[in-house]
Parts: sequence; C-alpha cells; structure tokens
Amino acid sequence: MSTPKSTLASAFAGIKAAQSPEAGSDPRRKSAQEAPHLVAKPPAAAGKSAKSTNPDFEPVKIYIRKDTRKAAARLWEDRDGGDFSELVEHLLSEYLGT
Repeated sequence: MSTPKSTLASAFAGIKAAQSPEAGSDPRRKSAQEAPHLVAKPPAAAGKSAKSTNPDFEPVKIYIRKDTRKAAARLWEDRDGGDFSELVEHLLSEYLGT
C-alpha cells in the first residue's frame, strides 16, 4: 500500500508551518514572556545545597540495598534533617577518625 506524495506533504505541512518563524504570530501560541505562568518550573528542594558546583565534593556511585538506603535516609532525615549524602559523609568521617 503506497501513500501519494501529495498526501504526505499535506500531512506534514502543519508541522512545517508550526516550526516556521511566522508561527509566533499565531494568536493561539504564547511565548514564555507573554505567559510566564505557563512555564514549568521545578519545585525548589528544601535543604539542598550546591554540592554539585562545589569543587570540594565529587559524585560517587555506590551500591546499597534499597531497603537499607531507604530506612537509613528516613531515620537520618527524621533525626538530623540532612540528606543522604550528608549521612554518608558523616559516617565516612567517623570511620576515618576526623
């Protein structure tokens, strides 16, 4: 079964029109400046620091059983209010005696 080229061309005409620079003139489309309430913003994480940009920190991948990590992270958050990386940092510091 073959589809005529004119049918395919008309099917994709709307996509091409939407990608064209004139698409901004469509009254149904609003830019982020015109409708800032429509721009999705990630929720701010409570208690998050900028460890990812701090040169004293580095990401480390480790394997821990899910149930162990969940239980430890919940207990740490309930008692001390810190995140899981702070718990690991605390335990490693104690292990090293610092």
